[in-house]
Amino acid sequence: MTRREFLEVTSAFAVAGCVGAKPGEAPVVRFGFVTDCHYAAHIVPKPGDMRAYPEALEKLREFVAAMNEEKVDFVIEGGDFKDLGRTPAESLKYLDEMEAVLAQFRGPRYHVLGNHDHDNISKEEFLSHVSNEGQAAARAYYAFERGGVKFIVLDACYRPDGKPYCRGNFFWKDAFVPREQLDFLHAELEAAKGWCVVMLHQQLDAEDETCIANAAEVRGILERSGKVRCVVQGHIHEGCFHDLGGIGYYSQKASVIGAKESANAYSVVEVYPSGGVRALGHDGAVSIESVPP
Repeated sequence: MTRREFLEVTSAFAVAGCVGAKPGEAPVVRFGFVTDCHYAAHIVPKPGDMRAYPEALEKLREFVAAMNEEKVDFVIEGGDFKDLGRTPAESLKYLDEMEAVLAQFRGPRYHVLGNHDHDNISKEEFLSHVSNEGQAAARAYYAFERGGVKFIVLDACYRPDGKPYCRGNFFWKDAFVPREQLDFLHAELEAAKGWCVVMLHQQLDAEDETCIANAAEVRGILERSGKVRCVVQGHIHEGCFHDLGGIGYYSQKASVIGAKESANAYSVVEVYPSGGVRALGHDGAVSIESVPP
């Protein structure tokens, strides 16, 4: 896909939200975002099942090719990179195949941990099979800077009792950000000299059953900092956007939904000097844009 073709596709989507750029601004950083790939070659979708599990590799190749063409500053996948293999070894094989495709991006790449990344393997096993730029060994939560913007990645794959997800010891609707990460988040925001973008798999923007158990506490930390204009999420396959407390919460549609010939959701996300954030959504991924206060 060429840049022109990408922009022609994204321009067809409705624009909604509250975290976009001021007129005339140029972005200071641009990144590619894809989430909920759910790769599993052996899972044949049943009639009526919208998830195209075996097609994830080809969809990811399309994403990487588009991001190379766009020359974005980095790419990040938002969790549920693979789905459940019939054995732990098969799960790791799926993970290795996906990582090999993502590694074809000509620039830094990063990962967010999702619940399906722990189906029958541990957090440590997942992290030992992927790479996050600038880290000797991939970590579950971390921060990095690009273009003067700090990106803070959190791992909410913990049960409400504080135990980490490991080999299926969880229910997908239960998620929690433990104290260690709350302290980390607060410290990173305090130290940030400019705008911050927070990224995680599960939802922070509501109190329903699919959201993080202590979401309100996390949102409070973000709001009090005054440095966060956007949170980028996955998990909810249909995707959505909410504005809470002056922060936009962008949950991108899952890549796994639909056959490759007709659907493959991903975005180019742009961050601006004013703190504005614009997401140019490809195919099923909705675009967001507006003027910050």
